[in-house]
Amino acid sequence: MPYELVAILDSPNASGMGMHGIILRDSSGFVTSGLKSNRRVNEREFRDLVGGGHVLLVEGDLPEDLLGAGIDQAGVLWVGNEFAQLSSGRGFHAPAHPRRGFLSATEGRLWFDVPSAIFATTQHWLKNALRLVVSSGDPELARLMLRVDVTSDYTRAALIHTSEEPLRDLDWFVRLDSDAGLPTTAEGLETRVRELIRDAGASDGLVIALVAPAKWGSHDLGLDIAERSGVRFEAFRDYFRAEATRLFAAENRTAMVRAGEIVTDYRSPEAIIEGAVLERLRPSVGGVPSFVLDGLRHHHILEALRNVPTVTVELASIAAPEKSVSTGIEESMSEADIEHSQTEREVEALASEASFKLPRDRRRLDKALVSVA
Repeated sequence: MPYELVAILDSPNASGMGMHGIILRDSSGFVTSGLKSNRRVNEREFRDLVGGGHVLLVEGDLPEDLLGAGIDQAGVLWVGNEFAQLSSGRGFHAPAHPRRGFLSATEGRLWFDVPSAIFATTQHWLKNALRLVVSSGDPELARLMLRVDVTSDYTRAALIHTSEEPLRDLDWFVRLDSDAGLPTTAEGLETRVRELIRDAGASDGLVIALVAPAKWGSHDLGLDIAERSGVRFEAFRDYFRAEATRLFAAENRTAMVRAGEIVTDYRSPEAIIEGAVLERLRPSVGGVPSFVLDGLRHHHILEALRNVPTVTVELASIAAPEKSVSTGIEESMSEADIEHSQTEREVEALASEASFKLPRDRRRLDKALVSVA
């Protein structure tokens, strides 16, 4: 029998957000998933966990298309209803649930993913929360970060920045680490968090996001624009190529299109924008530099990028080429099949929202870029 979800570990509640391990059931019984070390759980252990209030009983289908061979390693991201309301009240939304595959419980929502994607989601939220705390001095948002990860230096920097007694709080964090067997000194921790506070005050740049149908040459055009403008170039192509390899052990057009459809349906948009783009541009909490982004094809991912505090995003479509442009991707789909795919339909809708259209002629292109800057 396939795996069935039966419970979430550590009893998530309405006031919290974070990654949780889960208990699955298969033909052999119960097994944990999403933990550093997973193991079988016998019937008595499971009853004890339930009776002791250590799990939240939940039933639901696992998104096997997204998880692939790693289904027995999956965890969940939990977003409590109270947490989401409090976060929104501070002017900063909790991560958006995927378009498909999320579950609603009495006290919150949850969705499945591989641990690296869930971690990217929480890091995205914590980084942006710290930047808002540094710019606004909001102690309530800093305290809300405690509900996500008390061990994170991002959380600790936010609390120290807004604390009336920072030395007391530093000592508390040192005691927490000591109890967990982690060697930490107050001096070392203070140095780390002060550096984060300084970096979190850096300004952000301008993002020019290109939206274009497949085989229109937007990748090469974006790279050319970035080089001549002296800014970074980023693209979603490598991210979805890696997902195609993970899911289908292939990197051709068919595999990449299918992987893109699955991931953009079942993964949080914050996880995608962080994992595909921002963790390279901004590995910590510094500002997002100006850059050109190719391969934006979905409105909900555009919104996740626009929700990054103080980042300005200009959406640009491009003029059609006279003929299809070679992309360097192994072609395995006809142009008719590409044109009628779900992704291409979304591209057409997204392109209609573009602020401007970039010409292909270099002279006219330079003039257009000057007007944007």
